[in-house]
Amino acid sequence: MISGTPTNAGNFTFTFVVKDAAAATISASHTAEKQLSIAITSSSPQPSPQMTVTGVPETAQSAQQITFDLIVASPYSKPITGQATLSFQPNAVVNKDDPAIQFSSGGRIVNFTIPANAMHALFPVTPIAFQTGTAAGTIGLDFTAQSDGDGLSTAGLSRLVTVAPAVSVIRSATVLKTTTGFQVQVVGFSNTRELDNISFHFTPASGQSLQTTDVTVNLSDTANQWFASEASAQFGGQFLLILPFTIQQGSWGQIGSAEVRIQNAQGSSDTVTAKF
Repeated sequence: MISGTPTNAGNFTFTFVVKDAAAATISASHTAEKQLSIAITSSSPQPSPQMTVTGVPETAQSAQQITFDLIVASPYSKPITGQATLSFQPNAVVNKDDPAIQFSSGGRIVNFTIPANAMHALFPVTPIAFQTGTAAGTIGLDFTAQSDGDGLSTAGLSRLVTVAPAVSVIRSATVLKTTTGFQVQVVGFSNTRELDNISFHFTPASGQSLQTTDVTVNLSDTANQWFASEASAQFGGQFLLILPFTIQQGSWGQIGSAEVRIQNAQGSSDTVTAKF
């Protein structure tokens, strides 16, 4: 009789040997052995682990980094492996993918593990996060998981993050002097992938006066060409504007600063000041 309480399910192989009284002194013919196996099955299989995704909002802004976590509700006796995958559906005037939407570890697929009896997923980068890019649209976050080769339920883990169309953002505005005047270089992004115009309000330097203080430049055609071009595909909604100005009277030394704003279909950006 083989008796006892098994601690794990599985197939277990062993060798059973019998000998008669003369086996030790006469010959091997007095010994018999056979390889046997016992299959242990669980009478109450362990239920699939309940997993939860935390930290992912329903809405987000462009150029945002979202940190998230994958948590097991209660310790699971087996290790879990899986993948998280990002997808993107653009919602802009020019509907192109934005390659900046990716995990902080790089790319749109990241592997994870949850060790046996652990509560949190382990990713290649800690903490794990993903970028929202600079284009309006919907970002999808999906999961697959398995344990011992068996697929696990990931129902309810998928998340959708909406990045709504918004006003343009100016990240920097810089003035460069030239032989005939100056250039204003503006770096920013429009997540709608279009621009209407850019406006400047010039303030004179101390003790100086300016004949022209306000200038508006139409950007529609130039912006449409840029965002529709293949060259822009890798930059999402980002842009670099270089606007040359020629001074016909006086010098750039008469100008103290310029307030810069950019308009798109959603409205006007915040004002950024460029110093001379």
